[in-house]
Amino acid sequence: MHSHADVSGKYKPCCNADIDYEEVFTEKEYSLSEWFHHPKMDKLRSDLLNEIENPMCSICWDQERIGTDRSFREGYVSRFKNDNVDTKNPKITYLDLKLSNECNLGCRMCNYAESTQIYKDMLVMEQQGMILPLQWERSPRFESIVLDKNKSNMFHNRPQNVQDDIFKLLPDIKYLKVTGGEPTITKEFFDLVNYTVEKGYAKNIIMSITTNGTRLTPQFIEKLKPFKKIRINVSVDGWGPNYEYIRYPMTWKIFDKRMRSLSADINSNDSNVASVDFTICAQMQNIEYLHTLENYIWQTFEGNDSVGAQIQTNIRPFNSSNDLRYLPKYILQQALTDSRAINSKTKYHSDIYHSTLKDVISNYGSEEMSFFKKTDSLKVMLRDLLNIDKIRNQDYRVGLGKETGMWIDQLAGKYRGSEGLENV
Repeated sequence: MHSHADVSGKYKPCCNADIDYEEVFTEKEYSLSEWFHHPKMDKLRSDLLNEIENPMCSICWDQERIGTDRSFREGYVSRFKNDNVDTKNPKITYLDLKLSNECNLGCRMCNYAESTQIYKDMLVMEQQGMILPLQWERSPRFESIVLDKNKSNMFHNRPQNVQDDIFKLLPDIKYLKVTGGEPTITKEFFDLVNYTVEKGYAKNIIMSITTNGTRLTPQFIEKLKPFKKIRINVSVDGWGPNYEYIRYPMTWKIFDKRMRSLSADINSNDSNVASVDFTICAQMQNIEYLHTLENYIWQTFEGNDSVGAQIQTNIRPFNSSNDLRYLPKYILQQALTDSRAINSKTKYHSDIYHSTLKDVISNYGSEEMSFFKKTDSLKVMLRDLLNIDKIRNQDYRVGLGKETGMWIDQLAGKYRGSEGLENV
């Protein structure tokens, strides 16, 4: 019932699905309907119905093997178990879209295929002769699909024929999910909303929007009132100064204002917001603040049953400078203790996070973990952190947790000025 369309034009069964790049399916070769009925998708549906672990869903199988309380797959199966899906004659009733990479934030763990804001910083770094952070490295594949007129800002959106294809599917759509970039600032999102409302489809559609929350004003929520229901997923990765450090250039004051306004809306009698979920990305630079952030969400929304949070640990690429596996064991252990303590009150879905921390701690000295302990790896991580600090006029001593900041101090004292860090 579900299909995902990436901003780069790549189709997947869902945004988490694992597809080899040798088998990329794109909007250049297929329409959404053609992709949905491709033999690979027919095989996937058959496998799932017969309890066969199709490799496209490897992330969920891995989550379930380590004993998490709810993989992505299990969460969606629970959510749609009473949806009366026609498994013999499937059609797209849940459409998941990335409409463009336009974004107003340049989050440290993100990349320029997802955020035009990051590309601005990449250009500054290149002009100053800096090496790009691992997660910000240029992608020839992504740049190949960006129109020549947009090469200066790397803005990319869906071509008109693909938008027309999307509009044709709307009469059958029950669930419409839109992510970005940041959909609340994009023309493409509002064009889609306006068309859906004008044609009378909105009243039959549950709209899910993944947003950084910075534009969740009362006026924006009001614009989505014609939809049957709204599900809001807020991406946030820090609290207070840590939020500002990671989710540059936003201020915590503005974000906090938006969340308190959203809390008031969902408690009003005429609200059509069915749920608010927070997705938190655990990383090296926020791990000391995650329990504080979880407590903030719980308090701001007064323990509302329609509000939840999930901490994810799936950062890409493998060697991202923000990976929590760089951290010393004592910081990881304290983070696990703090998270378990607050989670006993909130009951939010933190099992994936806890399982990951336990696994990293128990295998701390293993060969698998050795990459993150090598001198060269630590130098690169330190270089990336300090270079972003420099171009953004930020200071890790303000943005990071106390213990993480002291650990970075030690690394800086040890490595600054050495090979690879001469100009930092």
